[in-house]
Amino acid sequence: MIKTHNIELNDTSPSEMTRFRQIMLNIWRQQIEDNRNAVEMEKFLIERYESPNLLINNSKEGSPIYGLDGEYLGINLNTPKNNDSAFLGEKDGKDGFKNLRKITDNHTKFIQKASTVYGESSAYKSDMTEDLKKEMFAIAYVLERNTVAYGENSELAKKFRSTSKEKRNGTKMQCGIAAEINVLINGFDYSSDADAWDGQEQALFNSEDYRFSTGKFELHKNTLGWKISEEHYKIWSKNIGRNFDAPQISFTAYFDKTSATEFDKRFIKNHKNHKEGRINLKSTAVYNKTIFWKTLKGKDIIKAYPWNIPNLPAEPGFLDNFKK
Repeated sequence: MIKTHNIELNDTSPSEMTRFRQIMLNIWRQQIEDNRNAVEMEKFLIERYESPNLLINNSKEGSPIYGLDGEYLGINLNTPKNNDSAFLGEKDGKDGFKNLRKITDNHTKFIQKASTVYGESSAYKSDMTEDLKKEMFAIAYVLERNTVAYGENSELAKKFRSTSKEKRNGTKMQCGIAAEINVLINGFDYSSDADAWDGQEQALFNSEDYRFSTGKFELHKNTLGWKISEEHYKIWSKNIGRNFDAPQISFTAYFDKTSATEFDKRFIKNHKNHKEGRINLKSTAVYNKTIFWKTLKGKDIIKAYPWNIPNLPAEPGFLDNFKK
């Protein structure tokens, strides 16, 4: 319905008439622009919104969508601007999406975790193998149970976060995203319920080395103690190669004041509950040169017999009872 209005201008000065004409001209121009925009918008909606979830790869607005394999698919425009959300979905074959599900983490946190997985893995020195995939997937699960990870600030993780979503596709970074998605959808846990892991550096010291630290990092065989299954021990040894020198079973070491390093003294000072002759870690999986651990607690902690405690001098005559 169009209404026509007659405006009577009585006793209006020339300057007022000029201002009035300018106001009306601006209103008229704005109306023309609005009509043009409305036509263009209607055309756009008809052409592009055939699917309820539009895929526009070059748009900077909306929320990113990923496939289950970690591939970045595009943008979901049906979200508010500056919304830090992300979605899982599939391409529907019609420039759109189907089966959209919102990721529980915000996008910033999601990428932060995925970059940490990438930074903590063997990605920088390993080809994209099935073992690397399982390693990343296992690390992602461990990070949900144990958030302490130095890889978040590694150069690899920073490079991951500075790489565009599109350029992560088809690289090992994509696997890091897939690993984090696997956790969020409660996928298979390749870590076998682990809550910690170690790299190859822990496997280069033998059972005769009783130090608590090399000066750069703790020797977990002495500070925590470990038990590695036969299967995992063979795999870890094979994957690391000729430098492998780790014991399969190692109890926490005795603190000997006479031979203790400065680090050992600081360690004991900061870990007043340290007890010698304990095994607190049990292997759960090995991928590449990374071994995964389950921390034993309470009655599950394995306690050594006195003669099994590394570098602990037995009392004179104590072992004589066991020589028969």
